Amino acid sequence: MLRHLYRQQRFWSDLADRQPLAEQHAALLQILGLAEQVYSPEYGELVDRRRELEQLRARRTQFSETLHDLARDILREPGLSVALTTESIQIARDELNDGIQALRARRETILARGSEVALSDDEQTRTAELGAHRAKLLADMEASLRRRQDIKDRLDDLHAYHENLLGELDRMARAEDAGAVFSDLRVTHFK
Repeated sequence: MLRHLYRQQRFWSDLADRQPLAEQHAALLQILGLAEQVYSPEYGELVDRRRELEQLRARRTQFSETLHDLARDILREPGLSVALTTESIQIARDELNDGIQALRARRETILARGSEVALSDDEQTRTAELGAHRAKLLADMEASLRRRQDIKDRLDDLHAYHENLLGELDRMARAEDAGAVFSDLRVTHFK
């Protein structure tokens, strides 16, 4: 830029005719040493924040377009001709959950009818008895596991109590030994 100052050109716009007017103004202020007074650090930070904001807006727009394209390819819903929103996603999710529930109910109906058709009355009664017996065994097993855990906890408590008693016996033995050693010493009182 400085070399252009010494050229014999009459107007600044001849030097940088393709630059926007704001950039021409900023360059002149920089050359003249006035840029620090006109453009404060806070203004520079504001410009940086605006640039970040525009980048984030562009990224959000690109993300929305990509999400809409993917959703349209994946969902193939006829009512999904508008852009994706949280409401449209929630509606699609609810519809899918309703479809899943309907399929589960249909499966249960088919399995019930299949067991009725495949099994005779005696076999159905036996299956019900075996199911009840299995449920009782599972409940008994769960109760046994709870009792086992309670016994294990009690055993841990007893081990800790035993360790405490051994420590106390050891301390008492040391105190007795110390008493035997110190009993020979006479304490005198001087005035």
